[in-house]
Amino acid sequence: MRYCMNCSRPLAEGSDKCLRCEAANEKIISGTTRALLIILSIFISPAGIVAGISYMAKDSREHRVFGKTMLIVSLVSITFLIICCCSSYVFIINSGFLTDAF
Repeated sequence: MRYCMNCSRPLAEGSDKCLRCEAANEKIISGTTRALLIILSIFISPAGIVAGISYMAKDSREHRVFGKTMLIVSLVSITFLIICCCSSYVFIINSGFLTDAF
């Protein structure tokens, strides 16, 4: 029988983590951190994708859900940027702005 190194309670069969200590030590993401990371995901999308994937790899359910949210926000932001760039390019080409300037 294996025991938890933190609280000395017996571990469940085949488990590496103590259910009691895991619940007590689960870290919560603060509201300020959430807001800053979402803003990061919007304006610096590649960094948001990397951060989202790293949060999704954590053990906590809250971290995984937040990582998925960051990933979705980053991908939507990149998609919006690509659509805006393509539509601007098409508008400039169709308006004749570049051909009139030269």
